[in-house]
Amino acid sequence: MAAPVWVLCCSVCVAIVAALSPGFNDPMPYYTLPLLEILHPQNDMMMADTELQVEIEVRSELLSSGLRRSRVCIVMQPAYVPPDVVLDSGAGEVDESCFDQSLNYTTFHVAGLVPGLSYALTVGLENDGNMVALSTRTFSVGSILLPGVDDRLSVADALEAGAELHKAQERETASGIYRYVLAIFPDHGPAQHLLGLALYQDGKLHEALSLLYRAVQSNESEENFHNSLGICLKSLGRINEAIKHYRRAIELNPMQVQAAVNLGDAMQSKGKWEEAFKEYSKVANTPMSLLYSQLEPTKAEHVAKDATGRLCELIRVTDGWYRADRCLNEALERWPDEPVFHNDRGNLLANAGQFETALNEYQRSSELGLLAGTLNLAETLEALGETQKSIDLYDQVLGSEIFDRFHPRTRIMVMKATVLPRVLPSSQKEIDAYRDRFEREVEALLHNLDSLETTEVDPNRISLSTAITLTAHNRNNRELKAAMGQLYWQLLYRRQLMLEDYVASYGIIPLPYTQQIEDVKRPEIGPQRLRVGFVSRYIFNSAVGLYMSELIPKFNRDKYEIVVFAIGQSKSMKVAKEIDAVTETIVALPKDMRIVREEIRAWKMDVLIYPELGMDKTTYFVSLARLAPVQAVWWGNADTSGVPTMDYYLTSEHEHKTANSHYSEAIYEFKGMGIYHKLPALPKRDINRGQVRKAIEERFDISPDFHFYLAIEVCTQLYRFEYSLSHLVCVFFNQSIIHIHPDFDAAVAKLFEKDKKARLFLLSTSSRKIWKSQLQARMESAGVDPDRLHFLTDVDQKQESMLMRAADAVIASLHLTRPRASLQAFAAGVPVVTFPNELWASRITFGFYQQMGINDLIAASLDEYVALAVKLATDSAFHKEMVQLIKRNRSKLSEDEEAVREWEKFFDFAADQIFPSGELESFIPKSESDWGSPQQLKEIQIDWSEAKGLEEWNQAEGWRLRADEDE
Repeated sequence: MAAPVWVLCCSVCVAIVAALSPGFNDPMPYYTLPLLEILHPQNDMMMADTELQVEIEVRSELLSSGLRRSRVCIVMQPAYVPPDVVLDSGAGEVDESCFDQSLNYTTFHVAGLVPGLSYALTVGLENDGNMVALSTRTFSVGSILLPGVDDRLSVADALEAGAELHKAQERETASGIYRYVLAIFPDHGPAQHLLGLALYQDGKLHEALSLLYRAVQSNESEENFHNSLGICLKSLGRINEAIKHYRRAIELNPMQVQAAVNLGDAMQSKGKWEEAFKEYSKVANTPMSLLYSQLEPTKAEHVAKDATGRLCELIRVTDGWYRADRCLNEALERWPDEPVFHNDRGNLLANAGQFETALNEYQRSSELGLLAGTLNLAETLEALGETQKSIDLYDQVLGSEIFDRFHPRTRIMVMKATVLPRVLPSSQKEIDAYRDRFEREVEALLHNLDSLETTEVDPNRISLSTAITLTAHNRNNRELKAAMGQLYWQLLYRRQLMLEDYVASYGIIPLPYTQQIEDVKRPEIGPQRLRVGFVSRYIFNSAVGLYMSELIPKFNRDKYEIVVFAIGQSKSMKVAKEIDAVTETIVALPKDMRIVREEIRAWKMDVLIYPELGMDKTTYFVSLARLAPVQAVWWGNADTSGVPTMDYYLTSEHEHKTANSHYSEAIYEFKGMGIYHKLPALPKRDINRGQVRKAIEERFDISPDFHFYLAIEVCTQLYRFEYSLSHLVCVFFNQSIIHIHPDFDAAVAKLFEKDKKARLFLLSTSSRKIWKSQLQARMESAGVDPDRLHFLTDVDQKQESMLMRAADAVIASLHLTRPRASLQAFAAGVPVVTFPNELWASRITFGFYQQMGINDLIAASLDEYVALAVKLATDSAFHKEMVQLIKRNRSKLSEDEEAVREWEKFFDFAADQIFPSGELESFIPKSESDWGSPQQLKEIQIDWSEAKGLEEWNQAEGWRLRADEDE
């Protein structure tokens, strides 16, 4: 251990290398007047630092003759050396130093004190050669003993060791060091600060807040303390207080660039995007030379990149995709090997549907070592239909050591378990093999919940699957979806193994926004209205949104208060007209499941309806929470949700007789289809079939005598098709490429065999070229002539309708039909051939026919399906007859008042379940895992015997699982 070093401070300290010597022979054994006094340190004081500032006061006025040729002499020596401390040579000797007091020195600084030692300090005042006053103190230097470290550490060294462990994500060990320091020095500001940060990162925000406040109080001039306190306050929603401390940090140090970035975050969270832009830009545009002069090079680079990334994300929100892409490209010119920017650009491209280009960015990010880039690469491979490559990449990641502060192993295991093909394999057997793998891995996770480590998930960009493609498998999905729903519920809510803390990108989130009609007519007297909420990602777009926006205004507002929760929308959305047309209250919410969940909870709904549950990730994961006494899902996604908090599946009387076995929910059947939709007037034919045929012939170089069969995908990207198509012989399939079942390949092969002049056209999107290639290869392997198979790219809805009117035959998809295309065809007076089976996904077009009272175009077998298609395309008399039949009965689908009555009957049914006495009272959810009635898990046939702890949970809730049904 080294000897102490004396340093003269300001006008009162001198630098001396101490050589300790024996103490004074005190010539004044006693004195009564405090001519000389040591003000600091206090007697028996424990010092946290290995440096000491000695402060004295000389009261010269007490000397009648005044001070002449005076000196202050200081002597310090160890008073106690612990047995385990070995001092360096000479370090145990006395240090004696004297200073001319004519300069009125009062403060002296000593460095190099040894942790664990006690010291004796004596200060004497010599005047005119005589020692006239003495003052003595003893003090100790605190020390820390850490496991595996031989020497005692100073508090500063111990905190530095803790900080290194902290950086290495060993927060528990680091926190132990911080707590030990605070046990000795309860008011040690740096220890309070570091422990507060550790608690904040562990999600213990209120404990962290107390410590960070104390740290600030210990040193109001430390900008880092203010910055950290601001971070904690922001996480607690106390944004204005956070802003105050960020600003104070910047006042203390204008180059506190991290506080500037955090101030930008706080401003954007309040919707003050211009101010956020200013703060991000200030840091992003600071010359690196200036940042290097203020910060360590690594820290300077990190802050500059962080501010730039946030700036690009803010530009995406405020100025759109194009400017954000330009911002990221400029960032990559500046830092070409920064994996985060490659990953961010991949996210931007993926959100724009450009998966092939996004794949390249994720690949580069992964090569540069970013785990998030690797996981996004695996997710994108799955999205592009490279199923096995995706699984292999997940296996590769799981087979290696994962060093990531968000502990993603459990999340990765779930992502891998739920991988499914996009374009379906070439046989039902292969589809079933993927289903078996899905079931096996999901159940393995369920049975081993106790062994899973806590992980974190981004609530704004959820990387977990909702298994939407299961609907196209032509199989009962109840068991698979119930298992998946149970897994997610356990991870997110029951065991809380997935924490909603991780942010994969910078996650700028618009604020929730509620807009209401001010002049809503409410009953002045009478019972409280039943509060019914609709939670939808697609309320202002898609077919489901169209039907809901036409249905909701028809409900009795004197009896029901309807609130629409529009996910993925914000105040910037122009909603005034939509509100007037739809309902009295619309709550626009960001795609952040924490915000959505808590906002819905705050409304205290009686009934919640999810019209398309499973088609959107945010609504799916929000639905896992019990937010209303009765929660139901409509058939906008024509399959069971598997979500254990869903009480009812709202479907149609046209379900198969075995429908009860298809759903994890209790089914509630409407009379009819439950759709209120005003069909447009029959269109005027402004094109003729000859024009369409001519355009097709020229574009694809086809012989004039071809028969034109057309399969249509519902495209996600719209494109202005330049041809004016008219006359053609076409078969029309309302389906997506990824939903085309291999049974369809067999049907096409048979169709080509029966009609030698047939040409089949399908619709596809330019953003999924790989899907088209995969489907082409699959159909060719099934015997479909590739020269007679063609694709039309990026056809919009208007052109789709035009093609329907020009078609000779429209055929509904095998095993999965969509309501929009069928209704669009019927609206235009176009007949549709359909082949229903037991599952509701295949029976939607069938249901519309039942409502119209038409059975002529319903096939009972695959052969009949093909035969009806060929007949409709080649037998003009039959085709004309069917067109007239549709036109005579299409009005039965338009403005169906019975659908409104059926929905209101369900509302009344739900009210009876909630309020048996008939008096409405508000439901106040107690927590995220409130489940309500005993009907939550409906007869699920999953072997839960190995799912440890589940039985105790069932007993605690008073429920019993039945094994005679499952999803």
